[in-house]
Amino acid sequence: MKKRICSIKKGKRGELQVATVLNDFYKTKAFKRIPQSGAFGTIHYGNLSESEAKVFVGDIITPDWWPFIIEVKNIAKIDLYKIFSSGKCEWDEQLKQEEKQLDIAKKKGVILIFKATRKEWLVMLKSENFPKIKFVPKIELEGGRMIVPLEQLLKITLKNLNIK
Repeated sequence: MKKRICSIKKGKRGELQVATVLNDFYKTKAFKRIPQSGAFGTIHYGNLSESEAKVFVGDIITPDWWPFIIEVKNIAKIDLYKIFSSGKCEWDEQLKQEEKQLDIAKKKGVILIFKATRKEWLVMLKSENFPKIKFVPKIELEGGRMIVPLEQLLKITLKNLNIK
């Protein structure tokens, strides 16, 4: 019998992995998993100060110089063919909710960092946030969104967005 995976624990592990990857790449300790993930900011929103509300968006606490809200998905399987053929993604609604918090968070956009079990991390982002940058390889989706490897995004942000 196959061992059952607890999706909540898998999600938390994914958030911790992403924070570690970002901290290692940018040589910082500023990226941290948000307690109770992004739900913390939603649950406590009315009781948070402006500076707290700015921090508790998405799944990862980010430094001021990082321009994006980060959502993380660490799941068993991803049907990239379905995403590619339809141009839509099952996480579209969640990303739209996060985009409503851009003004509060003082960020340029929302990125979704995701992976399937035993696969590499990928990023879904809006091409309008990177107007002069050509990503290769990429999967283009509806609404000016694309999917690129996380490693490629990190190298490009370091070189082109004057981060840190």
